[in-house]
Amino acid sequence: MSDRTDARRYRILKDILANGMTTPLQLANLFNARTNPTVKADLARIEKDTGSIAYLDKDTVISLLLFLDSPDFCKRVKNSHSEKRAMANYAVNNFIKEDDIIFLDGGSTILEIAVSLAGSGINDLTVITNNLFALPCLLGRVEKLRTIAGLVDKNRSVLYDSPACDLEKEGFVTSFISGNELSPEGISCQRRYVESKREIISATKSLTVFMIDHTKIRELEGESVVSFEELDERHKEYFVITDAKAKGHCSLEKRLGKRLIIAPLNERR
Repeated sequence: MSDRTDARRYRILKDILANGMTTPLQLANLFNARTNPTVKADLARIEKDTGSIAYLDKDTVISLLLFLDSPDFCKRVKNSHSEKRAMANYAVNNFIKEDDIIFLDGGSTILEIAVSLAGSGINDLTVITNNLFALPCLLGRVEKLRTIAGLVDKNRSVLYDSPACDLEKEGFVTSFISGNELSPEGISCQRRYVESKREIISATKSLTVFMIDHTKIRELEGESVVSFEELDERHKEYFVITDAKAKGHCSLEKRLGKRLIIAPLNERR
């Protein structure tokens, strides 16, 4: 292997680790467009030799050092990834625009919104988040990026137990919320996150968008974050975005009607 090849691969690895994520095309543009096949070969070799990067799909390479202390989260990022990416792209295409103030919750599906936003060209945006893994994706790519106060969870992936008064001051117009389970009754999650999610929903000024893929559609066993009946009674505006594999859940479709959005698998930015 030549010194030139070594130097190029080092530069590629350094760029990915510094930015958290990239694409083969972006890396090729660091050299010139004709070197795209070379860059892809370099990425394959770096992935094999170091184990520090991985393809999420053919368009996105991510640093696994983001998930160094959370192998379980890394697995969740890769599970149903195409479906989560389609959901995130739909959310960015339809619910986020310039000058918005939005909140991004924790979770692997919400992380996909950060990845999608990073390549969307929507720059004049304020993002408030408790998703620690979203930070490297958005740093330098949106006008304002802030985290909320709170405790760091055991996987070092999310902040929770944020003071309600602090959330109210943030003034986010739209929030994107994750959950562990989705049923016609509502949404649930692990107990330690329930109060934080409720406070976030309460602090949202206009629209709450729940992002839950098809693998989580089942009867609620965790502690309820919110019931759809409660949201309706409080006249809260909300939607639930899921993926194409959720089609056929008749009771869910009947309960939510137009509030249930099934993102097409081919949804692109």
